[in-house]
Amino acid sequence: MGDSKFPRYILAAALCPAGMICADEILLSPIEVVAPPVFSVQYPGDTIYTGSALTEQGRRASGAAGRTNVYANLDLLPGVDTELTDPYGLGATVMRIRGVRSQFVGLSIDGLPNYGIMPIGPRENLYDFENIESLALYKGMAPLAIGSAVGNRGGAIAMSYRRPAFAPGALASLAFGSDAYQRAFVRLDTGTSMAGIRGFLSASYTDADNWKGAGSLGPRRNVSFGLSQSDGIAGANLDLFFNATNAQTHDLRPLTFEQARAVRHTRDLDHSRRFSGEPALDRNFYDFYFTQTENRDLLGIANRPFGTGALTLRPYLSTETAQQRNGLQDQFRDLDRYGLVAEYIDQIGNLELSTGYWWESANLEKAVRRMAITPTARRPDGWVYLADNQGRGSVQSPYLQVGQTLNRLRWQAGVKYFRYEEPASIAYRTDSSTPGGWSAALRHNLAPDPDLSLRALTFDAWSPSIGASWQLDPAGRLEAYANYGRNYMRPYAFVPVTNIYASNRAAFKAQGLVLQDLFDTWKMETSDNVDLGLRWTGDRFELSPTLFYAQHHDLLSVALDPTVGLNYHQNVGGATAKGVELLASYALTPNLVAYLNPTYLSYTFDDDLARRAPTGIQTLSIAGNQVPDTPRWMLRAGLIFEHGPWQALPVVRYVGKRYGDPLNTQPVAAYWLLDLAASWTSPSMGTRGAVRVGLEINNLFDEQYIGAINAQDDGSGTVGFYAGPPRSLVLSLSVDF
Repeated sequence: MGDSKFPRYILAAALCPAGMICADEILLSPIEVVAPPVFSVQYPGDTIYTGSALTEQGRRASGAAGRTNVYANLDLLPGVDTELTDPYGLGATVMRIRGVRSQFVGLSIDGLPNYGIMPIGPRENLYDFENIESLALYKGMAPLAIGSAVGNRGGAIAMSYRRPAFAPGALASLAFGSDAYQRAFVRLDTGTSMAGIRGFLSASYTDADNWKGAGSLGPRRNVSFGLSQSDGIAGANLDLFFNATNAQTHDLRPLTFEQARAVRHTRDLDHSRRFSGEPALDRNFYDFYFTQTENRDLLGIANRPFGTGALTLRPYLSTETAQQRNGLQDQFRDLDRYGLVAEYIDQIGNLELSTGYWWESANLEKAVRRMAITPTARRPDGWVYLADNQGRGSVQSPYLQVGQTLNRLRWQAGVKYFRYEEPASIAYRTDSSTPGGWSAALRHNLAPDPDLSLRALTFDAWSPSIGASWQLDPAGRLEAYANYGRNYMRPYAFVPVTNIYASNRAAFKAQGLVLQDLFDTWKMETSDNVDLGLRWTGDRFELSPTLFYAQHHDLLSVALDPTVGLNYHQNVGGATAKGVELLASYALTPNLVAYLNPTYLSYTFDDDLARRAPTGIQTLSIAGNQVPDTPRWMLRAGLIFEHGPWQALPVVRYVGKRYGDPLNTQPVAAYWLLDLAASWTSPSMGTRGAVRVGLEINNLFDEQYIGAINAQDDGSGTVGFYAGPPRSLVLSLSVDF
């Protein structure tokens, strides 16, 4: 929300986090005042400010969910709608940024690209936020230096670890709440040793019962450590981070549209609690809907002067194993990725230069097993998808950017190239006699399937960007800015299309088509994004309105292929997003800040879609309709009150009317929520013996509403509507010593 401080009042309310460049601070008075929850940031190597970050007060407003869930922390920002399926962010989370689903948003932590497949996109629940120093969101134009993983069509999220402290210390916290919520966290910092090395080690345990039925939302276990050394080998600043997360959760049952319309009566509807021995009923047994994941990340960072600039190298290794039980199917993932992000920043004459290269090698194995439910058990019944990669995939992504500051004018321009290579794979035929174990099935199956086996595939895209800002007054309190950037998203629906082909092999082969022919027509999705805005900072207020426009091209949409008379994913979709966002805050007193963050968003389809239906070929008249799960109006507003050891953070959230389908025939009512967080902190906060006691109440008035909607933009597949979490209460105690 403009600068991180009100210029006439704030002396030290919010420090600029590591890994970000914050707007200039103007200190005109020693009177301290509460900081607003959001401030503007620029990514290292950039010249202009294109991102929004949260102060500590802003992150506290996300409550218990924000301690483990990235998306929950971003919900205060305009243009962002985060919908949790449980009060604590442990289960499924649906987030949209300017209407774009979070699976199409890039996420990185200190340069390490965070992502997975099936589902594709970021993993939002891997980190304990007690270990996170900074969190920023770049909507529209994404900084070229961010390794945006599988894509950044909807923007980019950048995080940074909290480095080991220079002095020894410890942080311990306990929290308990509704539905048996429990969380314990501890972090130990060694301080600086004789060798100049400092480190930290942390661990956490989080769990809660399913608020609407049988099963648990955990446990979630995390272990993390970090080492840092200043002026280490060859004069470099060195960091090493490791993060491991094991998470288990029983998946909540979604509602149908008819059930969602009666949410006051169906809010508690969930999977059945007991195994009855009747297969037709036991399809909904709660323990048949369960997800277990293990993630491991290792990241090294070396930064040292190089010539007149600075060179940073970030080698990394990331793994994920997962199994998801989903009724009549099991999904498996076994992912390992390693790579290097290299960056060089320099100033040549009066030009600022930023260039870099991201390289990654990945083996992303996946499989889908068919399951049968009998009167006595659930057992394997062949495979829906069974294939084996032949080699590894790779990412090659260089970028170059220049910028300049000329008195009141700042500008930057650059270009990025992204090239992704999908490895060849051998697919296999299976039946109910094929072993139920993944490894055994790869060894003992019916035979390779040449129609479904694939050669290597290559996808690439160019991402140019340009932006400028102009200070309209000499003091820099009023600034206008404009930027443009092209973002991308790599293809992601390989398994669904493979299943369509396998189920309709005769129709495709009659036209001389094998699966390879379908994928050879695919290309990258892209979006062209434009932002125009102002940042205005007064003595007591900050105001930042933004007009935005985005054109999304070549979207993978399920549409009719007339040559075979079947529906499957093709690059035939397009959508346009336009609207206005506002960040506004006002210091009512030095102890009380009010903020108001409204959004108006039109995110509509550009064209109709043709599909085959049971009654014949139909044209879906969706051009001009709002994309599903996209409210036109949103609001986040609240107060931040601090007086001595006391703090209170009431937050009002409004989400306008949405639809569950692209035809806009399934309306979902708007809703208001009020959350409240309050705390008392001992006067010694920040030194030995600091104690903080907190209370938070989410959904204070126990509003009964539909929150998350699991809907594909094109309306394909089954739509799931999730009742919003009920009122919940959390008590917390932390000690910093």
